[in-house]
Amino acid sequence: MKWLENLRSKPKAVRRHIAHVTAIVLGGIIFLFWAVTLPYRLGDVKQRDMAESLKPLSVLKDAFKETLEESKTSINQFEYDQ
Repeated sequence: MKWLENLRSKPKAVRRHIAHVTAIVLGGIIFLFWAVTLPYRLGDVKQRDMAESLKPLSVLKDAFKETLEESKTSINQFEYDQ
């Protein structure tokens, strides 16, 4: 951690410069990783369609509709049985 103490002893302008360079380098690495993986994510249409069909809200909506229909059927049967 001596390098950290050395960095703290630098003037504020130097520390800001180092912070900016570090942020740019890390951002560049993240961008490169994103750019390299982009063709794999966009290339397979089947996986993308499957992911869209399994959206959490649509699954929840379908499950709610099924439950509601089953409840209506049960209530109707109960009313007719009496």
